[in-house]
Amino acid sequence: MSHPSSGTGNTARVGVLGASGYTGGELLRLLASHDGFSVGLLTAERRAGQSLGAVFPHLGGAGFPDLVKIEDAAWDALDAVFCCLPHGTTQEVVAALPGHLKVVDLSADFRLADPEVYAECSHATTVRGARLVANPGCYPTASQLPLAPLLEDGLIESEDIIIDAKSGVSGAGREAKQGSLFAEVGEGVHAYGVAHHRHAPEIEQGLSAAAGTPIRVNFTPHLIPMNRGILATIYVRSRAGADALREALARRYADEPFVRVLPAGAAPATRHVRGSNHCLIGVFDDRIEGRAILISAIDNLVKGASGQAIQNMNLMHALPETTGLEQAPLFPRGSGAYVAPNAFVAAGSSVIGDVVLGAQSSVWFNCVLRGDVNYIRVGARSNVQDGTIIHTATADGPTLIGEDVVVGHMCLLHACVLEDGCMIGMGATVMDYAVVETGAWVAAGALVTPGKRHRPALR
Repeated sequence: MSHPSSGTGNTARVGVLGASGYTGGELLRLLASHDGFSVGLLTAERRAGQSLGAVFPHLGGAGFPDLVKIEDAAWDALDAVFCCLPHGTTQEVVAALPGHLKVVDLSADFRLADPEVYAECSHATTVRGARLVANPGCYPTASQLPLAPLLEDGLIESEDIIIDAKSGVSGAGREAKQGSLFAEVGEGVHAYGVAHHRHAPEIEQGLSAAAGTPIRVNFTPHLIPMNRGILATIYVRSRAGADALREALARRYADEPFVRVLPAGAAPATRHVRGSNHCLIGVFDDRIEGRAILISAIDNLVKGASGQAIQNMNLMHALPETTGLEQAPLFPRGSGAYVAPNAFVAAGSSVIGDVVLGAQSSVWFNCVLRGDVNYIRVGARSNVQDGTIIHTATADGPTLIGEDVVVGHMCLLHACVLEDGCMIGMGATVMDYAVVETGAWVAAGALVTPGKRHRPALR
């Protein structure tokens, strides 16, 4: 494996534009173990000058370059770029790129052959040899993979296709928005973009090409209180029966490494594709005669975005399309937390959301660690004792606990920093932006107020 930021004669040098968002971070997670690409450029306008570890702690120490503004990018040292920029901003950027760069664009800006269709609310047909590939969207991927082969073969009718799709919150991006806050999303489900979601024209464009006739679909997306994943339940008219539809899909995808058609009676689940470039498809007869139900599951950040982008870039560089993408799905993963194999979580404790527990760390009985809007990191060998609550329920900032820290019983921590080797006494509270410095001791029952630096006592 090549170092992420060191090119060799056998690797292509790539850049990631918009590297501070979820798709950019997921690209870099996958590129860190890619044998054919090395990363030479990362851009992020508002995070320029920062290390990647400051933006994505889980990628700190991986050897990636620091973030810069696009205007400061050195293009001559690159062979290709991934564009992870906001929708509606990419065309101008791509037009200004040097002509020698190959480009995979993850926005919607180049997906539709008719730009007027996009105004109302393209994926390159030949990827090998293309200079620019528009990466398919997440909902279109989950919808087209089960539907397109059946339309091509005439096994389902082209009318009355209903797509009921559900996505995790990461599909809304990393920007702080009211609709993505935990209190808005948690413990509920809601439809959005009803009858006018921007992915509907892209879905219809791909299905129309497969069917050879214009296709209109009834597409309604829903937001689910989970971090990542898409589950699409699709209702179609067909007199072929589920067995025939399943067999047709199995034949079509027999040699495709990332699409798997499940046996009769098995339904896909998002937890079975998490972190992977896989798509699972299930087929069922509806209880209404002449109808069938197709179900597909993908990870919206991998097969629905960054993984598929690498798959396309592999093809553009004549690499096996599986290069860097052969990771098995992550299971189980709960609600996004990562617990090191030798960390310990006692009975009655909850570790929920974006939480990482380092090696040999301990969380004792009846604790709650909840990384909802921001993240929580607990360093190696740190000890969180009974009944403590650590949360990031607002956008104030992450909660960072260093190595060899002791947090006593019944403490409350929110959006604060505990540096290596400090100690928090029983029942203490440490609030927003407060910092407990290395070696400091917070007395039992004490309050460290927002923004305060609690220093070691003078000896």
